[in-house]
Amino acid sequence: NNKVTQIFTEVYINTINLENYVTGAAQPKLNQARLNSIPIPLPPTNIQKELVTQLEAEQELVNGSKNLVSIFEQKIKDKIAEVWGD
Repeated sequence: NNKVTQIFTEVYINTINLENYVTGAAQPKLNQARLNSIPIPLPPTNIQKELVTQLEAEQELVNGSKNLVSIFEQKIKDKIAEVWGD
């Protein structure tokens, strides 16, 4: 029920190696039983909140950087089109 714990858990699951929990050779899958068997170390809520706050701030920086890259890529394309007359 705690949003911070949900985000913390999501980030943890997305960063660990899941090979030991995935089943199926041709089509790998992670079923509910295997997902529930993954041990998740949960620090106190205040530490989870601090970590999630830091992660969200870093994600904002990453998103801002991606936006800048996109802007500059378009500027480069526009300049090339201007120079080459496209």
